[in-house]
Amino acid sequence: MKIYTILITFLLIFLFAGLLYPQTQSREDYDIGNAQRHYFEGKYEKALKTLDRVLYKGKLNEKQLEKIHLIMALCYIENNQLYLAEEEIDELYKMSPDFKLDTKIFDPKYIKIFEEIKKEVVGAVKIITVPDTADIYIDGVLKGKSPLLVYPLYSSKHRFTIVKDNYEVKSEEYRVFPAETTTVKIQLKRSELMGIINIKTKPSEAEIYIDGIYKGQTPLVVGNLIAGRYKITVSKKGYITKEGVFNIDPRKTKDIVIELERNKDHFVFSEVFPGLGQFSKGYIKHGIVFSAATFGYIYYYMKVRKDPYLSDPANRLHQEWDGYYIGNKKVSGEVWNREVKLRSIKEKNHQRRMTRAYIIGGAFYIVNLIDTIIVIRLDIRRKLREEQERFALKLNSNFDRISLSFSIKF
Repeated sequence: MKIYTILITFLLIFLFAGLLYPQTQSREDYDIGNAQRHYFEGKYEKALKTLDRVLYKGKLNEKQLEKIHLIMALCYIENNQLYLAEEEIDELYKMSPDFKLDTKIFDPKYIKIFEEIKKEVVGAVKIITVPDTADIYIDGVLKGKSPLLVYPLYSSKHRFTIVKDNYEVKSEEYRVFPAETTTVKIQLKRSELMGIINIKTKPSEAEIYIDGIYKGQTPLVVGNLIAGRYKITVSKKGYITKEGVFNIDPRKTKDIVIELERNKDHFVFSEVFPGLGQFSKGYIKHGIVFSAATFGYIYYYMKVRKDPYLSDPANRLHQEWDGYYIGNKKVSGEVWNREVKLRSIKEKNHQRRMTRAYIIGGAFYIVNLIDTIIVIRLDIRRKLREEQERFALKLNSNFDRISLSFSIKF
């Protein structure tokens, strides 16, 4: 029992160490870092293939997408595929209309390409409200108070939401055109009984239901709500759904910020399965070694689990009313006592072998946890640090080629 207690204690310690150990870099960031390295080595096709694979897998945040579109655009420019570069730059400005290349770092020809495309996809909008000093939300994001000029703004349809105390919320879609200023005039209607709710979530793009009715995705402003109590449900794929009852006051805006918690994904502990954790992190050699060791241990354990002599019914010792028996064979008391001693020795030896097997299994399991939770994660961090250092060195030594020394921090 002491051995099992020690093994379980070590297992719990390493599991908690894995939970508390900071995962500073995701697999996507690591792949993007490799694509950067391929770009500066002039391996543009390889960089593009790497980034295509990252995009196909999905689950990327906004910063990662910006990096991907920027690197892909630069690769296409180097390959003289300007029509493809334009598509990537367009996607970049769609995500970040105020994106700029640093004139101190980038070659003027690249700045010119980006600026020319920006004129084709970015515009401005001027919002005028009656009365003025209303809060202006564009696609759920607060931009300021009216009258307001917003530049730059990607040229497409945007939802404009106008919020002002004592007035009904106005929410309409308007198209912003490139290379010009679109003027939007909105007349607000006075309201005495309605309230407004401004909902934000971390992360954003969560679905909002008010009293069971779908209202849209966050960030979201919902107006024209009769004062009272409302049940608000927030849901997002991969996160725990949250519900709450909120009181909406007349002629007031209620701000709500909700932090969502990720669903517990039991498979994230894949490192506890020897070999599987290594394969999931891309360490194929580690995975092969630990998988082979696992099958080897299973074979070894099955060999020692049963002693052929002790498990053979022909060697079973028992007493009957008419004498002593070994299996079905009747023996004398002297032979029976000698067999009892022999069997006791064999049982002790078998117990030692089983204890040794448990210790070996526990030690192997702990080594697996150390490899996946500590060794591999430290190696990933080391590789990323080296990539960043090489990247910074390349950036500082290749200004003539389009050095990317980064006000954009990769």
